[in-house]
Amino acid sequence: MVNLFEELVLILHKRDLMPKLAVIDKEIDIHLNCHQKALVDKQVTIDALSLIPKLRVNFLNTGCCGKAGDFGIKHTQLSDKIKLQMLDIGIEFLDTENIILYSGYSCKTQLLSLCKGIPLSIQALVVSTIRINH
Repeated sequence: MVNLFEELVLILHKRDLMPKLAVIDKEIDIHLNCHQKALVDKQVTIDALSLIPKLRVNFLNTGCCGKAGDFGIKHTQLSDKIKLQMLDIGIEFLDTENIILYSGYSCKTQLLSLCKGIPLSIQALVVSTIRINH
């Protein structure tokens, strides 16, 4: 069985194997990739990120980034058009310098070219909050 990272976090938490996570008292925007949206409901991501105390998540109303797999390389012009259409959320998104979580590497590439925000993977955020007790 293959699990998404967020599913693994929840499995570890359920088995009491997940370490405590540090507080992040802020709201973070999230763009989920198409593959993940097709596999599971966004509630899996909400549940996994809810393990980070005080973190508030805002799912962006974005569509496909247009770059998945080798599609973006083989069809650059079409990929760029799709990338521009992924933003169905208004110009505020382009101007924000907030952290924007993403769940797919191709999405990161597209986000870097579209906005001032700081793209960060969901995995990197969770790992960065792990508290090691001595």
